[in-house]
Amino acid sequence: MSINYQIIGKRIREIRKREKISQEKLAERSELSTQYISQIETAARRASLTSLVNIAGALNVGIEELLYGNIPIRSSECQKETAQIFRDCTVYEKMVLLESLKEHKRILRENECFLEKRNK
Repeated sequence: MSINYQIIGKRIREIRKREKISQEKLAERSELSTQYISQIETAARRASLTSLVNIAGALNVGIEELLYGNIPIRSSECQKETAQIFRDCTVYEKMVLLESLKEHKRILRENECFLEKRNK
């Protein structure tokens, strides 16, 4: 599995901007240099695991949020998790969740072109 550092850099930048944190403030919070943060965000340099952990902590997110888009999702894991979610639901809850899931799927497929552009 290869790691796409552009996706990681883009995610860091998106989260940082969403939280209204400057590169300087993120660098200070994560004990890294501003230049290094900039290089990570533009994929000019590959972030070390330690740096990613520090950045995730500084942004108050889990490291998996930074790695989103790099982690392959296995169908069997999704099926197990879905079954676990539905396991203790009432029939009514299952129906509502199923209808909601169908609608989310429809919206995702209608907007797939936007997701593809975002991950490039």
